[in-house]
Amino acid sequence: MAAVASFKYATIASTVVALLLACAITLFLARRIGRPLATAAEIADRIAGGELTTPIPTGGADETGTLLRSMTIMRDNIRNMVERERRQRRSAQNRLLHALESSHEGLLLVDAEGRIVLANSQVARFFPRAAPEIVAGAMFAEVFAEIGRDRVSAIAPAVAGGGERPASKRLLSAGGEFRLGDGRWLRVSRSVTQDGGFFLVFSDFTAIKEREHHLSLAKQEAEAASAAKSTFLANMSHELRTPLNAIIGFSEVMSSELFGPMGNPKYRGYVASILDSGRHLLDIINSLLDLAKADAGKMRLEGEPLELCRIVEACAGIMGEQCVRGGISLELAPIDTALVVWGDAAKLRQITLNLLSNAVKFTEPGGRVSLRAGKDVPGFVDLIIDDTGIGMKAEDIPKALKPFSQIDSRLARRYAGTGLGLPLTKALVDLHGGELRIESAPGRGTTIIVRLVEYSREVEERALATASD
Repeated sequence: MAAVASFKYATIASTVVALLLACAITLFLARRIGRPLATAAEIADRIAGGELTTPIPTGGADETGTLLRSMTIMRDNIRNMVERERRQRRSAQNRLLHALESSHEGLLLVDAEGRIVLANSQVARFFPRAAPEIVAGAMFAEVFAEIGRDRVSAIAPAVAGGGERPASKRLLSAGGEFRLGDGRWLRVSRSVTQDGGFFLVFSDFTAIKEREHHLSLAKQEAEAASAAKSTFLANMSHELRTPLNAIIGFSEVMSSELFGPMGNPKYRGYVASILDSGRHLLDIINSLLDLAKADAGKMRLEGEPLELCRIVEACAGIMGEQCVRGGISLELAPIDTALVVWGDAAKLRQITLNLLSNAVKFTEPGGRVSLRAGKDVPGFVDLIIDDTGIGMKAEDIPKALKPFSQIDSRLARRYAGTGLGLPLTKALVDLHGGELRIESAPGRGTTIIVRLVEYSREVEERALATASD
């Protein structure tokens, strides 16, 4: 029993000693491993939270010390990267701010809550009385509502924009054009940002507005001058036609010796010259009157379906004698009777005669003038007049289509002209809804293509509807 009791006490004592030893080892390990690891975890959490200045103990030569030293290197690297990014961001912001401040445009940034985030100094210069309120954090609607109520340096809605809404509402909706109280004009453009705010750009375009105003005045003056010219030409043409008709009529009576023979044969030549000159002058006056009507938009088209071959053949017959006198051959290609155009017969004859007369006029003896017609584009018929005359440069073609213009060439000086034939012809072609195209080269002749509208029931109905309107 004594031995058992002794063994019992020895076992208890050894157990207590073992427990005490285990506690001592545990405390030792906790101090050497657990606490540094807990400290390292706490430091890692603080670094992750952005505390990059957190001190890290050096640690010993074991694994924990290696870990703490690695964390120190990581903290320093992160701090350097953050600092570098911060410097780059600050530099970019400074450059952006410098660019915004140096801009001649007013730039204003508003966040999703309607607060002003950024406004450069140009905005304050545009609105000097509200400049103290245009600061970061101010409510955009309140600031610009005050500007809208200020009638001294107010934003007045542009005439083009219309409406009486406050300036802030107009700017918040879609921007627009506004006039300041000092007379300057602003154009405001608006763009939406990703966060739900918006960006406004104020541009001073007073100079553009002034130019628009001057251009508008110049246009009105030009239109008034053109109307006055057309009225003058129409009035003068009517005034001159009456005495000319009398001159031509009496000349015809005298030329035909209706009331008996004249005493001297020379008088018959004089009368013939008077008659030719009167008819020539009457043609010029009629051309002026037609051109004035075309410019004023008063020329009317008596449209009907017409066989193009009949008009071309009649005009070729009229010009045949003139071609014989000039030693020029006139060639007329057969024209299909199925080519029917919509137009005014008298005006189409005038178009054809004008172009044939020009072709004969500028073609030397021994040359050739030809007429043909065809259909290259659906819905249109082409009348083509070719000559082997002197031709003209490509840059001279627009000049030839202007009224009273003359191209300075040998034959143009040799033959007199008023420069009304081609402009009047183009006006008549345009009246028919067609197109006049000229292809020419010096010494190679000229080709004129008149594209006319082909007749169809739809074309007739559309023309009649336009005439009734």
